[in-house]
Amino acid sequence: MNRIILHDTRLIGRVEPGLGQVITVNEKIRLATAFAKAKNCATASTDELVIACHGYMAPYVKQGKWVPKIAWRGGYGLEFCQESLTLNNISKVSALNGYFKTIWLMACAPAGKGSKNSPLFCRQFAKNANAYVIASDKTQLYQPGYSDNARKMSIMVLQFGKWEGNVYKFWPNGTVWEKLNKPCAVPLP
Repeated sequence: MNRIILHDTRLIGRVEPGLGQVITVNEKIRLATAFAKAKNCATASTDELVIACHGYMAPYVKQGKWVPKIAWRGGYGLEFCQESLTLNNISKVSALNGYFKTIWLMACAPAGKGSKNSPLFCRQFAKNANAYVIASDKTQLYQPGYSDNARKMSIMVLQFGKWEGNVYKFWPNGTVWEKLNKPCAVPLP
């Protein structure tokens, strides 16, 4: 199995070498360009794609008070490439159809329910990409690097650790999804 990692550099840090083939993108790179690069790296339909970026979340009021930022609702999309990915343009992931068996969304709460009663963003992502999509419904804590005291330097390597919240697997037909048992493996430890 081949793992391709699309890393939007607005998520500070870099992907540790050896975890997969890394393609960096940012706010200047168009979605079509990023997806074309990922497809060019794919070697078999069993390949995995990891998208590491920020997720869009929104505040809400609970019992008359605004909830803290860590508990905001997700499911609104991904801050990814120039256009970002939201429900308004989620059909653009159809460019990935047939290239990846599984797509991991390493971002804050893409599987959140947003203002809907279901995690529509991830369901539509899976359906348009015709792939399994794995994502969480909560804010993801990560470290953009660590200090190497022996060498007296900072190492800017993304470290996600364990998943926060519930982790869901969305099926390629976009209609069936399941909660995965914890602990679920993280493609970017």
